[in-house]
Amino acid sequence: MEIEHTDNGMVAGPFTVRIEQDIDPFNPRAEFDHFGNMSCSHKRYVLGDKEHELNADNFNGWDEVEEWLIEEEGAHIILPLYMIDHSGLSINTTGFSCPWDSGQIGFIWCTKKQVDDEFSGDEERAKNLLLAEVNEYSQYLEGDVWGFVIEDEEGEHIDSCWGFYGHEYVMEEAENILKCHIEKYEEEQAMLKEIGDHWPQACSPEGV
Repeated sequence: MEIEHTDNGMVAGPFTVRIEQDIDPFNPRAEFDHFGNMSCSHKRYVLGDKEHELNADNFNGWDEVEEWLIEEEGAHIILPLYMIDHSGLSINTTGFSCPWDSGQIGFIWCTKKQVDDEFSGDEERAKNLLLAEVNEYSQYLEGDVWGFVIEDEEGEHIDSCWGFYGHEYVMEEAENILKCHIEKYEEEQAMLKEIGDHWPQACSPEGV
């Protein structure tokens, strides 16, 4: 059974998949376990990890904040965090080209002990995980969190799931789940056909 992709999902045989924005997603920094420590400070928004919240007004610039995190918190790998606030929020570790609506909001960091415990000292893998956590948090802030709903040809609910960070990810997972339903449907249809093929013979006088 062929899967056809549409503007907001996919269609295959009797199944329709709708991709919808998750309007009440989990905050990954509050609800999920994470490797990195996200220390942020902003005058209007509460960002990052509550247990590592900063007040930048207590420091003379971000360089002093970085020094404090290294000396007092044991930050070993430390990356700056920048945010743009323009028709929505987005963060990264490299900065944005717009100087008016963007700026630094903090750091994401980990200790040497964390690197040793989780990655046997492999700092490159640790850094990549920090970057992945920044990307996940940015998707949350951007509203780039999705779910899918699978319905049959009568519009009856077949399956659904929510909380996928990134549109590409939800499309991949929705298609995988759809393939499972297609396989089950085709097995059921094959069984019904086999029963149908034998039914007249089984009910004929000769079969009694």
